[in-house]
Amino acid sequence: CMKNNYLTLPRFELAVKGGRLMDSLDRPGTAALLARMFTRGTARRTPAELENALKSLGAEVEAEARNEYFVISGRTLARNFDKTIDVVEEMLLEPRWDAEELVIQKAATVSDIQAEKVEPNAIAARAFELATFGDRHIFSRNPLGTETSVAATTMDDLKRFHGANLAPIVASYGIVGAVPQAEAQAVVADLGGKWRRRDVSMPDYPAPQAPTASKILFYDLPNASQSVFAFGYPALRRADENYYPATVMNFILGGGGFASRLTQELREGKGYTYGIRSGFFGGERYGTFQIGSGVRA
Repeated sequence: CMKNNYLTLPRFELAVKGGRLMDSLDRPGTAALLARMFTRGTARRTPAELENALKSLGAEVEAEARNEYFVISGRTLARNFDKTIDVVEEMLLEPRWDAEELVIQKAATVSDIQAEKVEPNAIAARAFELATFGDRHIFSRNPLGTETSVAATTMDDLKRFHGANLAPIVASYGIVGAVPQAEAQAVVADLGGKWRRRDVSMPDYPAPQAPTASKILFYDLPNASQSVFAFGYPALRRADENYYPATVMNFILGGGGFASRLTQELREGKGYTYGIRSGFFGGERYGTFQIGSGVRA
């Protein structure tokens, strides 16, 4: 908890280790589908009632399955912090498990998957992940899953994922804003007292290996007016002692927007692209370095 009296809309983040890592290779997308369901009501409230409850508190809450974490985050008015966390607690511990809502969210997920199939940046991201992690690593799969895996996912699958993987032993809470530390700790302690304790087994995927030689992969998208490229390789984890210095270095290379050398050369100087970026993306277990841009075909 970090108190800042200038932030009258405190931000909070509940991060549970796992996320996409807990998906199975033959059933990707379960974590992402569960995250969608989290914001669609609780056992006590319909989706509309949950939305209205958050609006009445001046709060916004979202759930997301990231690579290594399942995250519930948001912001709220400082005076309503405790009431907002009570609603978050309800979302986490008392999901709605509504069959009709599951059908809606599965259809929305399939629609997003199909849209990505003709989106060059999404295609490039999938190709980069497959080349980097290999086809036996969960990160080589689409975070949303496939049409087949989403269709096969049942409510029991979501309940099993929720029961087996979301546990306080692998959770952390971050709060920043005009909330006294004692109050924040009391609210989190209340959640911890209600959240059932259980062990969680994390999968042990091997770290990706750097290629022994450079290689180029092509994905043909006929009649595309724009091409997308992604250069990269396995790189520093977030805990590496050189991660922050490397990030500072990259600000000059391609992470500083118009101040970066890549943008100055390829946008301002050559006019080849609207924008080009580079960056180190370090997780707890894995990290990559990437340079990416869309350019005229």
